[in-house]
Amino acid sequence: MTLAELLSEEQAKIYKGFIRVTYTDELTISALSDLIRSIEGVTIVTSSEKNEAANVVTFKVKVRSLKSGVEAFKLMRKRTLANQGVIKFEIGTNTIERIE
Repeated sequence: MTLAELLSEEQAKIYKGFIRVTYTDELTISALSDLIRSIEGVTIVTSSEKNEAANVVTFKVKVRSLKSGVEAFKLMRKRTLANQGVIKFEIGTNTIERIE
């Protein structure tokens, strides 16, 4: 690991918040959580509320980023929506908070 990488790791902050994702029948909740977890910076994805009949799930997510919490969640939304099977991605902006 280089010095620059060490310094940027130290400056990164961890945020937590809730997201709600609407998906097609082609995806399962498990596959969707794995997809979100594979995004750079995402550390924990936990399903908190699900309505499988309506294909909607709410996740509690922790993300590590050099950006602000809202920017980090927007980047997560952009990358998640790029995948087939994801219809809608809503960010609970009021739920985003920095973890010390």
